[in-house]
Amino acid sequence: MLVLVLCVMAILLSTVFLAAATFRARLRLTRDTLRREAVRDELLLAVSNAVEILLTDTNSIDHLGEPWAAHLATPPLRCLLSDENALIPLQMADTNLLAAVLEGEAGMEPPSVVAARLIAWRDSWRAGHQGEYPPAFDFWATALSGGAGAESPSVMTARLRAVASPYAAGPVNLNTASPDVVAAVLRACGADAAMAGAMAGNLAATRASGAVAGAILRRTLATLLLGGRPPSEEESRILDAAAPLFGTSTSLFRGHFSCPRPAVSIEFVYDRANGRFLLWDEQNY
Repeated sequence: MLVLVLCVMAILLSTVFLAAATFRARLRLTRDTLRREAVRDELLLAVSNAVEILLTDTNSIDHLGEPWAAHLATPPLRCLLSDENALIPLQMADTNLLAAVLEGEAGMEPPSVVAARLIAWRDSWRAGHQGEYPPAFDFWATALSGGAGAESPSVMTARLRAVASPYAAGPVNLNTASPDVVAAVLRACGADAAMAGAMAGNLAATRASGAVAGAILRRTLATLLLGGRPPSEEESRILDAAAPLFGTSTSLFRGHFSCPRPAVSIEFVYDRANGRFLLWDEQNY
């Protein structure tokens, strides 16, 4: 009888401990879920505030000294906007520009071959989709992997993702573009690697001093890309070729809004001109 009582007591205690552990686990899960929802609400509010900042910026010149380019939330939230037109516009890029972007990547087909294949694929896509461009980078990544070596797609995809945008259609914003992007544009216009690198370096130094391009004129380009000195004949030719590819404003902005703990993130591309989101990607880890 005593042994039977002890067995019953052991079963009861095990049941109690299991119920308590289950309750604690479900309580933690509920708390985590509520916390994630609260963080998501905070991020959505930050997105709304960011859109309001973009809509109130109506001076038609966009640069990195404006409010939208600052951190838009307090820690632990990380909320940053970037100019999508600071990247190479895949919608409008030609073979020369794409080849300049991919130039120098090891273990790949010749850049001109890859670029020509991508342009042909893009045009074929548009023909089959009523003139619409490929709507996301994943389509470009898939097209990029076709016909390349086993290791090439990841190298080329990473390169293209870092400096190009499937959403941008207008000129590259000279006020926000990285030296790498500017150098690629200049190489596509005939500059060799050394000249393109030097011009892009001059741009970075000039912008760091507070200079902002208000219009794309020969004098403006000489000031930003050549340090203000008169261009040589070759440099004049390159500046003239590059001028249509550069601009000073944007209507597309990419947002990276996240919280590290709990890990929640929202990435989006917002079209200010048309008041709509072209990309919305939420991750709840």
